Amino acid sequence: MKMFSFILKLMKKLLLLQYQQQQLPQQEAERSKRNGL
Repeated sequence: MKMFSFILKLMKKLLLLQYQQQQLPQQEAERSKRNGL
């Protein structure tokens, strides 16, 4: 059971990292838009 919960935590961390990496380009685009205006 310990191993299973450990893997679950790892998966959550990886998913969060992927999500954050996907969000970054969008945030950068928004920022450059505001700076352009």
